[in-house]
Amino acid sequence: MTSRRPLRAPDRNPERNLFLRCAIASLGLAAAACAAPTASSSPESGESVVAADLRAHPAGVAVPSDVAWLSPAAGNSDVLLLTALGEGGLAWFDLGGQELGRDQRFEATLVETLDGHPLGGTPRTTDGQALVAVADARASAIRLVTVDPIAGRLVDTALPAIEVGDEITGLCHGYSTLSQEWLLFAATDSGAVRQWSLDPSGEAPARELRTLYAGKGAGHCAVDPVNRTLYLVQESLGIWTTGSEPESDPAFSFLALPEPHGPISDDLKGLALLGGGEDEGLLLVSDVANGQLRMISTDSGTQLAALRVEGLGEGEGLAVASLDGALHLAIADEDESPGARAAVVLNGASLLGALGLDTTPSRPMLNSGTPAVVHPVVETDVVDSWGDAADDPAIWVHPTDPARSLVLGSQKKGGIHVYDLQGRERQFLEAGRINNVDLRDGFPLGGREVTLVAGSDRTRDGVALFLLDGEAGRLSALPGSFVPTDLTDPYGLCLYRSARDGSFQVIVNDSVDGRAVQFRLQDDGAGGISHERLRDIHVGSQAEGCVADDETGALFIAEEGHGIWKYPAEAADGEERILVDGPEGGRVVPDVEGVALWKGPGDSGYLVVSNQGNDSYLLYRRNGDHAYVGEFFIVAGENGDGASETDGLEVTSAPLGAAFPDGLLVVQDGRNLAPAAPQNFKLVSWRDIAEALSLD
Repeated sequence: MTSRRPLRAPDRNPERNLFLRCAIASLGLAAAACAAPTASSSPESGESVVAADLRAHPAGVAVPSDVAWLSPAAGNSDVLLLTALGEGGLAWFDLGGQELGRDQRFEATLVETLDGHPLGGTPRTTDGQALVAVADARASAIRLVTVDPIAGRLVDTALPAIEVGDEITGLCHGYSTLSQEWLLFAATDSGAVRQWSLDPSGEAPARELRTLYAGKGAGHCAVDPVNRTLYLVQESLGIWTTGSEPESDPAFSFLALPEPHGPISDDLKGLALLGGGEDEGLLLVSDVANGQLRMISTDSGTQLAALRVEGLGEGEGLAVASLDGALHLAIADEDESPGARAAVVLNGASLLGALGLDTTPSRPMLNSGTPAVVHPVVETDVVDSWGDAADDPAIWVHPTDPARSLVLGSQKKGGIHVYDLQGRERQFLEAGRINNVDLRDGFPLGGREVTLVAGSDRTRDGVALFLLDGEAGRLSALPGSFVPTDLTDPYGLCLYRSARDGSFQVIVNDSVDGRAVQFRLQDDGAGGISHERLRDIHVGSQAEGCVADDETGALFIAEEGHGIWKYPAEAADGEERILVDGPEGGRVVPDVEGVALWKGPGDSGYLVVSNQGNDSYLLYRRNGDHAYVGEFFIVAGENGDGASETDGLEVTSAPLGAAFPDGLLVVQDGRNLAPAAPQNFKLVSWRDIAEALSLD
């Protein structure tokens, strides 16, 4: 099931907003935000009027569309302001407004600097100049260059232009704290927002990751890498947000809407992030209709201050930098009247430092801890249906030749896939809408032991049963062996081999009323399997993922919106349950989906959980009180893209050859990206997980 980011509601905490306003005011940028009105403020609007300290004023050039900073290299005190001048090209100025150079090889409409990116390195620097991305309207492409402030010219990087094929209406960059890739975003006139990764090695400088659809009017943007959020101006519809990570949910949510539903007008342009991260951040947006710059909380979408800059006509592009401990804000001016300036610069004490936020917004803002990440070793062939089709895997371990083990994957629009450990499809069995799948070896049937496979069958509202011939890699239906249920929609499923009497049992739960039903399965003496209903389990609300521990007699069920519950797996032991973890004060971000067990010696090992709402995976101790161990993400690597929006997963601790020496984790990938394709399953080495989380 897909988890959607909730829409943000306005912050109703006046004390909190007052604190932020006063903190801003203490820096002299918005003195009227919390003080009594003065000659420089408007009592009606709470607007603060500030004067530009510096002006950049190239003569006889077109009106600029955007501005950006080029931070100095080590040992060089020069600070440059880059200005996109349309047909006038790209020009750069010092903070006194003196033009230092210009390049007119392209029609520059937007410019963005990626300070510290390794591709910006020049022979005279050790830590790299900024990489500069320039939107070239003439070619409908993004050029990647650097600036040599000593020579006063652009320096080509020999990197190919990024072809866009549409008018570029917004340009911004971020840094992935998960994959450690630089990310570049471009909004286009057709309403698409395209996303690339920029490879620091330079071998594949721009790799397109995905295209988001924001609708006509998409424009300026900004990225907060810590919160992994992309902020986007919809010119007449306000400020919108979505996840900036390639594997994040592509849906947009509103942050701040135009009047009368929000604080801003329906004519917005430039956007700049003044601070962000784990604390409340600040967005500055150019409200052209009101001639103001509005400071918006990234947490609540409420307005914290309104600024009017003296001498500024029509502010468009915005850029911020913290230079020598002081905040500088550059604003491109669209005003074409005589004597108008191309850009103005505000120079003041650091706003961000007073709020305890990052003081270098042009550099990546990193979290206090680096997330644990792993990469797929293998990805399977895709399923044969688009949309939400793949769901839940199971792993069959070959008893003598681990390399010949198999992965089963449910295709909830039509059957079950069988894959080898190289991800190649060996078989697709048409079997109806099989949602979840599980298996157990050693089931006694007709005088022999077989591998029993069970699937929750949403076509027939019950449990479908199959036999797996692992040697041949073939799955077959078991005629006459079906477990009917009174469930409205059979959803999640797991098998259990009783630690008490050795019997085989199946637990299947309902997507509608949160009820699970448990059955005993046994040889019917006529070549089929009979069933006996043992109990109902009342979970409470929608639940899917479940796993039973054959050795310890524990049953774990994931109630999607409420957390992970532990029940006794034995039907005779009742329904008393323990909450392992949940969203209230816990680490679960709903929906919580698949659960599986990596089993070590005795009762040691780990419970693995799909934390779908955060596109991550959680680990807990298998024994004791199931203490939380850690969280990890599956990100793109050389063997495939990452995994996100995961429904089902399965894990084994059995060594499966050189690729999976300590076991294997298989996860469903809800968003199969780069290139976009139907869903599939990702295979991850447990050794990589153990190393990423420093497991003992």
